Amino acid sequence: PHGCVILTQRPFICASMLLPPVGTRRAGIVGILRMASAGSGQSSLLALCSIHTIAYQTKENRAMRAQQLEHAAKFCEEQLALQRSGAEETTGAILMGDMNLHYVAEDAVVGQLKAVDLWAETHFGAGGDQADGYTFDTPNNSMIPRYIPGEKRRVRLDRILMTQGAPFTPVGECRLWANAPVDAKRDVFISDHFGLTVDLQLAASGYQ
Repeated sequence: PHGCVILTQRPFICASMLLPPVGTRRAGIVGILRMASAGSGQSSLLALCSIHTIAYQTKENRAMRAQQLEHAAKFCEEQLALQRSGAEETTGAILMGDMNLHYVAEDAVVGQLKAVDLWAETHFGAGGDQADGYTFDTPNNSMIPRYIPGEKRRVRLDRILMTQGAPFTPVGECRLWANAPVDAKRDVFISDHFGLTVDLQLAASGYQ
């Protein structure tokens, strides 16, 4: 239940189950890709991590979410180190999924992971459109009040985080996905959460 999945057209060189250290039994997935770096004869390693952290707004759960994300980032580093042959120019990770970051203060965990939030990176900087990027958006997603009567919240629960050194750079803005009804007549959405999508290109050096 509430497991995670990664679909890829490029084969992983290895894939592992990620068991959270505290708070939930929702196992994540980590897969490692090897690819050629742009402008270089060397290859790079990228860890892709799909994760679903513990939900709900409590002090205890907030602390557990931080532990779960820290554990995931460390696990990615360990898996990259195991696969690194010495020829790799860069290594890095992309962590994605329902991270349940309910509190604004939880954004601090992104910096602690030495990562960037790709929505914030492409919308909140100078010249960005400052779009909120709510993925749990009660006024705009009729699925939410159907199972949480009286719910009003609008939150960025779902994130795509990229660690420093990842051999990619974003092309254009991170975008909401599945944020329109699939059955307009019955007002049915794919999920109670909106998804995120972003285009990335290989970088000549690791992302800073």
